Amino acid sequence: MITIINSHLDDFITDWHNPLTYVQYYVLALVTEGQLQYRLNDNSLLAKKGDLLFIPHGTHREAFNDGPILHQKYAITFTCETELGLPLLIDGKPVQVSTRNFEYYKERFIVLHRQTLEKRAYFETIRSGILLEMLGSLSREIENQPIPVRKLHYVEVIQHYMLEHYRESIPLDRLAQLIERSPNYTLTLFREVTGQTPLEYQHRLRITNAMELLLQTNLTVTAIAEHLGYYDTSYFHKMFRKLTGMSPTSFVRVTHDY
Repeated sequence: MITIINSHLDDFITDWHNPLTYVQYYVLALVTEGQLQYRLNDNSLLAKKGDLLFIPHGTHREAFNDGPILHQKYAITFTCETELGLPLLIDGKPVQVSTRNFEYYKERFIVLHRQTLEKRAYFETIRSGILLEMLGSLSREIENQPIPVRKLHYVEVIQHYMLEHYRESIPLDRLAQLIERSPNYTLTLFREVTGQTPLEYQHRLRITNAMELLLQTNLTVTAIAEHLGYYDTSYFHKMFRKLTGMSPTSFVRVTHDY
């Protein structure tokens, strides 16, 4: 059984510092902007945007800003009564991964943190499910390393293009042309490396951006949907709820309440 103690958002905090302590729980963290320094047992490391960190209980941990550079980071603290067959929990060693699925993890962390803030019925069950999904995905990503350099290059080319054009319709044929491979190969390769199809990746890019726009602007839900390429607002609502577990208006209400 997995039990989440809490989730946190460190949002560009000046003079941020976690003093040296003996960690009595597990920590899963994602750096979403900037970078910071960690000392884990006898090792020092620099955690940058896109890095996932798993810190097991029993670790001596200290963390602080990297000089004048501030950071944004989501973190989840939790306990687990069994190892769940996951090497992360069995090995008991700190792990740092520069994830190939940054947008997926970012969206999952945001949704889990929203559940923590909202505390609606069954939020603890929903949070645990999201965390288990991320731990499983991270374990799979670690086991699949190293990916051949050429395959990684192909996927990076596709992801870069999609980051620039995710508000547009992107046919699979166009992505295949980018790497001069067949559509079937492109689909299989992208799923192998990222764990999702290009279309699923595009929806995550859009919905993650939608959450940021809902948090940071006064745009209406309809305006955000159209901005992101969802010209059918009801379909935008469907995709938002599918990926976040709540409607756009509920997401905004939670933010305003807290």
